[in-house]
Amino acid sequence: MLNSKHSAPNQFLGYLFQVRYSLWALLKSDENNLLIENLDDVSFEENGTPLELIQLKHHISKQGILTDNSVDVWKTIGIWSSYISEGIISKPLPLFTLVTTNSAQEDSGISLLRQDNSRDSIQALNKMLIAARSSENTSIKTSILKFLALSPVDQELLFNSIILVDSSPNVLDIETEIKKILRLSARPERINHVFERLDGWWLNKVISYLCKSNTSLIYFNEVQHKIVDIAEQLQPESLPIDFLNFEPPIPTNLENDERIFIKQLLAIAINKKRVENAIRDYYRAFEQRSRWAREELLFSNEIEEYENKLKDEWYRFYLALCDDHHADAADENELQTIGQKIFKWVELDADIHIRPNCREPYVIRGSYHLLADKNPPDVWWHPKFAERLVNMLAGRVADNASLE
Repeated sequence: MLNSKHSAPNQFLGYLFQVRYSLWALLKSDENNLLIENLDDVSFEENGTPLELIQLKHHISKQGILTDNSVDVWKTIGIWSSYISEGIISKPLPLFTLVTTNSAQEDSGISLLRQDNSRDSIQALNKMLIAARSSENTSIKTSILKFLALSPVDQELLFNSIILVDSSPNVLDIETEIKKILRLSARPERINHVFERLDGWWLNKVISYLCKSNTSLIYFNEVQHKIVDIAEQLQPESLPIDFLNFEPPIPTNLENDERIFIKQLLAIAINKKRVENAIRDYYRAFEQRSRWAREELLFSNEIEEYENKLKDEWYRFYLALCDDHHADAADENELQTIGQKIFKWVELDADIHIRPNCREPYVIRGSYHLLADKNPPDVWWHPKFAERLVNMLAGRVADNASLE
């Protein structure tokens, strides 16, 4: 049932909440290191010793009320009680933090575990013992029994260590909280861009982490370095690089590919692997430039001015090579050699950057392929390619006309 509290949308949002909350918790931490889905939803440890276990309870609506009989409360206490009774957690106990988007009932025992002036863990324990012994809720019976099986001393130690964080920001509100922290590292007008990139990087980080192992730490310093790296890429003299690992589809039959930039490469007889690299550069540059434009990170006419620089540098190199090899009198093999040398310069030596600190090679190489793909092309490798393309297209037009 779609509106069930166990529905797929609620569970999915709960997972996203866990991911974003873990990032927020790490950013707020005092340089501790983090584990996800280890002893708890999120946990911090130092030198192998758990410092804090965090249990997360996310609800789409913040209108829910947390009472001393709530399932969220007793399921959590039951888990923590097991850790103590089974010796999984040793003493002194770490902090046990229950984070919920719901609000605790003000006269409840659980409300006395907030970390504020009203905190009274002994009174909270007494109220919760009364609730436990009088509860008839079968869904929390097992959890209650685990807690009641603890000695009075351990029950008191546990409650001394529990912290309630109720009325927590939900999965959407945490975005705002993270952005408040990011203001310390990024310019105000770039906060949204920094968050989007950090959020995406963090999601991939968590997925990779969960797929490989639940025991390795995610380090505070790694996240801090990533934030600095993103912020630096958004400085006026730089631009962010987002598609370094992007893998576009590579056609299996290059000979039948009609794209002009590929025909250009085949015309100078470079090997298949270099053509495949060129296709990657082409798409990475295309996607990158599109994202820069969508996010309004480019100055007015910046791409046009950059392409003019690329064309100017290419043309100077092209003319010099044609003179060196007497291109007008060269045979086909010599023409291909000229083209190979020009393209090798694009692949390995061209050092023309859209901004001084935006130095990713795929931006340069891919931008050249975008210019080479125009009809007619703005740059070419084989000295006769542009001329042959015009003749080839004219021939196609004539062939089509004869068929009509």
